[in-house]
Amino acid sequence: MSVDRLWHRSERRAAEVAHIYIGYVVAKRTNIHSIQADTLRCFLVYDTALAANPAHADICQCLFAPKSKSQQAKYRRRLRDAFDRVPIPFEELSGSEMRSLQ
Repeated sequence: MSVDRLWHRSERRAAEVAHIYIGYVVAKRTNIHSIQADTLRCFLVYDTALAANPAHADICQCLFAPKSKSQQAKYRRRLRDAFDRVPIPFEELSGSEMRSLQ
């Protein structure tokens, strides 16, 4: 899953995507890392910054996660549930909100 890390996102980047998307949904990295099968993390967040987008990151499902497709789907649903349910419009994103998400 390709994502942007809010505290690394520039105002220019937010303006670039604001005309394409209706808003953003938020998940804290700690909530993503807390999704576990037994004691093993199911997802990791990798910094995959790009020159054009220094805020870029990827959320990847770990290879040691449950092997059955139904179990993998269960944990992907938990990942989905870690995010906000309703997109927040870009114009509502303030600097203080960005800092509180770190």
